[in-house]
Amino acid sequence: MRFSPVRVTALAAACTVLAAPAFAADIQPHRALYTLSLGSAKTSSGVLGADGAMLYAWGETCGGWTVEQRFRLRLEYADQDATEITSNLVTWESKDGARYRFNETRTRNGELDQRIKGEAHINIPQSYLLGFDGNGTKLGANGRATIEQAAAASKREPTFHVLVVSHTNTAAKSAKAEDERLARRRAETVRAELIHAGIPATTVQISATAGPMATLAAQETRGTPSGNPVEILLEPSKKGGVAEFQSPEQAVIPLKPEALFPTAHTLFLIGEAEAGAPFVVRQVFDGTTVDDATTISAVIGPTLKPGEENPDEHPISSPLLDRPSWRMRLAFFPAESKAEQPDYELSMRLMDNGVSQDMSLDYGDYTVDARLDHIEPLPKPSCD
Repeated sequence: MRFSPVRVTALAAACTVLAAPAFAADIQPHRALYTLSLGSAKTSSGVLGADGAMLYAWGETCGGWTVEQRFRLRLEYADQDATEITSNLVTWESKDGARYRFNETRTRNGELDQRIKGEAHINIPQSYLLGFDGNGTKLGANGRATIEQAAAASKREPTFHVLVVSHTNTAAKSAKAEDERLARRRAETVRAELIHAGIPATTVQISATAGPMATLAAQETRGTPSGNPVEILLEPSKKGGVAEFQSPEQAVIPLKPEALFPTAHTLFLIGEAEAGAPFVVRQVFDGTTVDDATTISAVIGPTLKPGEENPDEHPISSPLLDRPSWRMRLAFFPAESKAEQPDYELSMRLMDNGVSQDMSLDYGDYTVDARLDHIEPLPKPSCD
């Protein structure tokens, strides 16, 4: 089979999906260097050899995650000249999982092959949970900071409905009247502060029953909520989202409500792995093609404790690798496809801190291995 540059540059897309961190886990920003080589090849593939490298730097800011990835792969063939593909990819994703920016430049044998640039957003609920000191209705510094966060997010998304939820500590049937009155007064205090912060009064409602109690993947909190917490829930009036491409052509692609960006997908993978789920499927938009979200199915193995595997399989030593991990095999299917066979599959060992190693991409007729040669931590930001 002749070489297809789209299939090989899928390595960049696959690693982007893996590298996106989950903010609910103890994720460690890091810089890693991988050596690429040919794992195996069928005679019919025409592939005789492969070599290359990938440099990956993943950083953290107070509001999001950054990825800079440099990728080079040279393939040798039996019936044609060798081909060298490079990819420089830079992405940013907000920690609430709602916004994503991407910029990738690809070359083939030193010539520009494609440049992809754009941004995307998904309208997902956002939850802010805050508590009150003692049994009163006075807001502390943390509570006011949380309200400011929620107000700023609401102004960024003016079509969202703002719901103030007055939770109580007991079930509705047995809740004490004084608890309900206190919860209501606190909710009214929060509503007044939101209005004072510039949110129109007509868009802010109070409820005693709705809200996910800060269990959403897209949430931001300040402080440790005490008894009878109040939740500010921003609910989108429109489901789904859009991806807007500036290059290689102007295009707007709708995204379904269930689509995830890479960060949220990794949050999902790590969370499901920790819960012991053996198989999961989600749609992920990474912006590496001018297309809709890709369907990714993942087979997840049991938890591997540090040192449980053969030490010879991991020649480098780092505290970043001395973590619980899982063997996973991800299958990538094109958007809106009903094909039984994936475009390609990715096997790897994923740590609970977001680091991945022992990666192998299977294109059906040949495989490309990515061996981790060096890794170092990157600093985390100091955020108020």
